Amino acid sequence: DDFETQDNDQWFARLDYRFTKGAHQLRAGYSCEDRNYDERRARFPSGMPTGNAVTIQSHGLSLAHRYTWQWAEARCRLTTSLGYQIERGDGGGYDDLQRLDARARFQWRRRPFDLTAELRYGRYFYDERQVSQTNQSLRQRDYWAARLEASYALNQHVKLVVNYELRDHSGNRRADDYQYQILSTGFQFKF
Repeated sequence: DDFETQDNDQWFARLDYRFTKGAHQLRAGYSCEDRNYDERRARFPSGMPTGNAVTIQSHGLSLAHRYTWQWAEARCRLTTSLGYQIERGDGGGYDDLQRLDARARFQWRRRPFDLTAELRYGRYFYDERQVSQTNQSLRQRDYWAARLEASYALNQHVKLVVNYELRDHSGNRRADDYQYQILSTGFQFKF
């Protein structure tokens, strides 16, 4: 039921403004996206299909601050960001939502090592989407994530990378309550 088919037509635009002074960088952004589906059907807030194909328009705002400094012989960077996105479908309201996203990322680099730690929190606000056809409460959903990544440069072009991520999703629908962990390793090639 919640499986989203592949976009049939899509366009995307983004504007960014960056201001840098010394070790600080401030970035503000605006994005817009239009997705037209041929096979995905619009739905009423209860989840029942309207019979029409759906088009979703999305607009987003973002604000980020980055601070870079030297610590001993290492280069450090702290990035914090806030994002807001609003999506509107042309159907019956099922696809209408707003999303907030907050992130903090710390990076430490001292050749040949790189370490990154990141925390994220996001909350979805549904304007009309109901929990189910039998529960007419508005749907609620949020998530948090933590990620650690370490890499070691074997030479100028090849790095060994280890990444661990933990994500926890929760909401007032049983399908929205889940948690997963990913541990991955690999090589990164730079040409």
